[in-house]
Amino acid sequence: MEVNVTPDPKVLAERPLLDLEQFDAARAALKDRFGSLVELYRTDSQRLTKELVAALRAGVLADVVFVSHTIKSSSRTLGALRAAAFAEAIEHQARRMADGPQDIPALARLGVGLGQALTARIA
Repeated sequence: MEVNVTPDPKVLAERPLLDLEQFDAARAALKDRFGSLVELYRTDSQRLTKELVAALRAGVLADVVFVSHTIKSSSRTLGALRAAAFAEAIEHQARRMADGPQDIPALARLGVGLGQALTARIA
């Protein structure tokens, strides 16, 4: 049975920013194409974040689910665990909202966390 609780953004923000093993595995697998993948992730994440904000503002939950799922998948591929965790939380919350009460403020808080995870720099 799925628990219908929105994850706390503070807890998600404690997730590692980057899984270096996953990052290195992607680099090893892609070799010369790895730099292109990282650049594609960077540009796509910016575009997808704008799409996510637009979908949230419009209240189009199907688009919220699609875009957050896409961000989740691409983030996991590169080992961007924190971004993936926020995107997954947004995806699941939007799916629940499609079938029940709408908690737009909760989605907005998760969206802020996702934005911070996508723009964070590794020291």
